[in-house]
Amino acid sequence: AQEEGDVAGARHWYEQAAAAGNTVAMNNRGVLAENEGDVAGARRWFEQAAAAGNTDAMYNLGVLARDLGDVAGARRWFEQAAAAGDTVAMFNRGVLAENEGDVAGARRWFEQAAAEGDTGAMRNLGQLAKG
Repeated sequence: AQEEGDVAGARHWYEQAAAAGNTVAMNNRGVLAENEGDVAGARRWFEQAAAAGNTDAMYNLGVLARDLGDVAGARRWFEQAAAAGDTVAMFNRGVLAENEGDVAGARRWFEQAAAEGDTGAMRNLGQLAKG
């Protein structure tokens, strides 16, 4: 439904699947809410999915927190997603560390993501090495 432009239909079916415990649908419903400007609704859906172990939702909570200026919240959610194996969260946690002037921390996060094959992290490691 979402690909066809039927946002109401997508909302309905995501909510049906979410009610049945589908964490991907919970996360997708959060994305719809965020796209509609409903930050509080997005957070609720992402938190529901994250509590059930959905790493995409953990990452999305990190992005949402970062975009709202909540660096501590972004750090926490990126770390939770990274602990679950999300390499994009590892990379973004490294970016947060770098932005805070923590070069050693950034290097650790980028190395962790690079070890998992993240080429953006490899590039950033090159930038850190270059000085």
